[in-house]
Amino acid sequence: MNSSLNNFSRLAGPAVAGIMLAKYGATACFASNFVSFLAVIFCLFKIEIPSFEKTSKKKNGWSNFYDGISYVKSKPEIATILLLSALISLLVATYNTLQPYFAHDIFSGNAATYGYINASTGLGALISSFVVASQKNCDNLKRLLFINLLLLGVGLCILSFVHSLGLYLLVCMFCGFGIMSINPIANTIVQTASSKEMRGRVIGFFAMATMGSLPLGSMFIGWLAKIIGPETCQLTQGIVCLIIGFAFIPFLLIRESK
Repeated sequence: MNSSLNNFSRLAGPAVAGIMLAKYGATACFASNFVSFLAVIFCLFKIEIPSFEKTSKKKNGWSNFYDGISYVKSKPEIATILLLSALISLLVATYNTLQPYFAHDIFSGNAATYGYINASTGLGALISSFVVASQKNCDNLKRLLFINLLLLGVGLCILSFVHSLGLYLLVCMFCGFGIMSINPIANTIVQTASSKEMRGRVIGFFAMATMGSLPLGSMFIGWLAKIIGPETCQLTQGIVCLIIGFAFIPFLLIRESK
């Protein structure tokens, strides 16, 4: 449900913002965004946080950090999914950095065009949320993760050659299905594989591997696109995504013998 709500906002938000930006300008967009945060702040104040009972002796931050590192090293499944998530966030998930170029230079569009591109991605992401929610065990999730990596990789390769806006929006929907389901699946695998005592630290490493890699990846993709061109850069991202998917086949598709 959390992923569905988040992805619904990815569907509705960019479409509305793109139209507003084209018709009313940036001031109206920022004002609307400000008002929306008032609702978020109100909800935060209404949240009742349950009391937390400590189960271990108090340690300093560095000790907890090193304990988390040691725990991740001792759990190959967690370490592997963290590495996979970091690689995708750093090298592939930042493909949307190039979408303003396609909206303006390839399709001769404006802010509304960019909003439609983001909305089509959000539609695919919303559909993927329901597909992920229907899975009942981690083996199915791993197989779905592999399929989504292939879908995303092929989609990015196709996007680099598309010059029709309608086809671009359609392929973006499939890319959105692929990319937006990767983090929820990885997050689910990480949480189910972690012990209760270490789950918070492991989730912290997961956030660092995903959100922490995105800014670095965006800068790298921007630099690479300037050298080899946006189309070639997006094609490269698609190929890299496929390589990552096949490289992790032993983890995603081959069951461990019990």
